[in-house]
Amino acid sequence: VGRQVREVFENQFGVDKKSAKVKVLELFERIGISEPEKVYELYPHQLSGGLKQRILIAMAFASKPKLIIADEPTSLVDALTQIQILDLIKSFQVENKTSILLITHNFGIISEIANRVYVMHRGKIIESGETFEVLSSPKHPYTRNLINSAKFLSF
Repeated sequence: VGRQVREVFENQFGVDKKSAKVKVLELFERIGISEPEKVYELYPHQLSGGLKQRILIAMAFASKPKLIIADEPTSLVDALTQIQILDLIKSFQVENKTSILLITHNFGIISEIANRVYVMHRGKIIESGETFEVLSSPKHPYTRNLINSAKFLSF
C-alpha cells in the first residue's frame, strides 16, 4: 500500500521516490500506524478494514484538496474504529481547511462532524440547515421519521 500512497506525493507534488517514501512513512505515523515500514510493504488484503479506511483518508488528504467527498467513511468498521476515523477526518479537515461532503445514514456521525445537513429523499433535497437545527426540530416528515428511526435503533 505504501507504493500506492507514494504515487500521490510523486504525481501531485513532483517529489522523487525517496522523498515521497519519507512523506508516506510520516503520514502513516500520523494516522497511528505503529510499524509504518512494515505496513508500507503490505498489500491491501493484508490490512484490517479500519486500517484500510485510515490509509484511504490519509491518502485523500495528502494532496491537500479543497473538497473531499466521503461516502459512508465509517461503514463496516466497529465503533472504536469509527471514532478513530472521525477524529482523523476532523484533524485533517482543520489542518488543511478542507471542506467535506459527507454522505451517510449515521446520525451519530452527522451530529459529531457536520456543520450543515442536507436531507435527501428520492434524489431531491427536502430539508437543509444548521446541523443542530435540523436534528433538533426537523420540518419535513421524512426527516422526522429518519431521526426517530435513528433514536429507536440506538436503544
